Formats: sequence, structure tokens, C-alpha cells
Amino acid sequence: MDQTQVIKRCPCCEQEKSLFDFAIRQSGPRIGQPVAHCKACNIEKQRERKERDLSIYRRIEWPSKLRRTYGITVDDYY
Repeated sequence: MDQTQVIKRCPCCEQEKSLFDFAIRQSGPRIGQPVAHCKACNIEKQRERKERDLSIYRRIEWPSKLRRTYGITVDDYY
């Protein structure tokens, strides 16, 4: 079946959308399955989360970026 014809409902915005509007899990036990919320709702949730907690970049995003890009930890960086 073509993925453009498969419809999934986003619990956040309560709209029915194509599977292309949902991210696909890249790891974990449900690898290859679509995530619960659509891409647009996930982007909005991430934006709101960053506004509520300004230290999120320093605590979570920056260490993750160092690991992913350079394969080092924050201690290795310093």
C-alpha cells in the first residue's frame, strides 16, 4: 500500500494526516513506526519547551551535538 494513502490521526491537533506528516522512529523497540504526534506539532512542542527552560541547550542539546558530531563528551571538550 502506498504511504500517501495511509492516514493517521495526530492526538495533539486532532487532524487526520498522511504518514509523510509523521516522523519515523529511527531506534528503540518500535523502530520503523511513525511517532504519535505530527511533525508540525512536534516542532511546536519543542519550541514551547525551549521557551520554558532556557538551560535546555546547555544541558541536553549541546552535549548531544558534541557526541553526535565529534564523538566527545563535554569533559573532553573542556
